Amino acid sequence: MYVIMSNYFQSSLINDPAVTIFVLCTLAFFQPSSCVLKEEKYVLWDAVMANLKQISFCPKLDATLYTADLKDFSDCNLSVVKCFYLEMEVILYESKFENNTMLTNTVDNIIADVQYLLEDEKWETKTSKWQPCETFAEKNCEDFIENFRTIAQICYRELNAE
Repeated sequence: MYVIMSNYFQSSLINDPAVTIFVLCTLAFFQPSSCVLKEEKYVLWDAVMANLKQISFCPKLDATLYTADLKDFSDCNLSVVKCFYLEMEVILYESKFENNTMLTNTVDNIIADVQYLLEDEKWETKTSKWQPCETFAEKNCEDFIENFRTIAQICYRELNAE
């Protein structure tokens, strides 16, 4: 049986259409899905909210961060969430100087979860236009975290509407 299958496989590789079909099937099988499942979104937004609750205070961080308000936020859109993501990178950078590993790890977890949510291709259809982060008001870290928690809660609730 091995010899028959081996001969069949080798002879089919000589045939151009067979090679094309084999390659396409192989590529289709190994393509990663860029669409985040709804259940994954629930878990990720829940994790983001829990982590934000842990760092509701920003000890000794005097950074001012571009912060979207609810008036800037009509629905869970890419522009606002991406700005929160970018500003969390600033908090991560600042937290490394505090030598607070819990804060650093928590912020790192938030960044990883939001980054995974931003990779979802469905975001592109919901976004009307990109709003630069610099157009939002600068606020202290505590206000930034509180606004991000509110926005994360809205995004979490909007999953029910989908």
